[in-house]
Amino acid sequence: DDLKQQVARDDNPSPSMEQAFIELVQGYDEEETR
Repeated sequence: DDLKQQVARDDNPSPSMEQAFIELVQGYDEEETR
């Protein structure tokens, strides 16, 4: 929970972390559609 609150307070999350999450979700979606 502390981590979630910390991220919520962060107005500028790490672009690399955000990009990695997006790629992870996109990769999962691609696997699901196959």
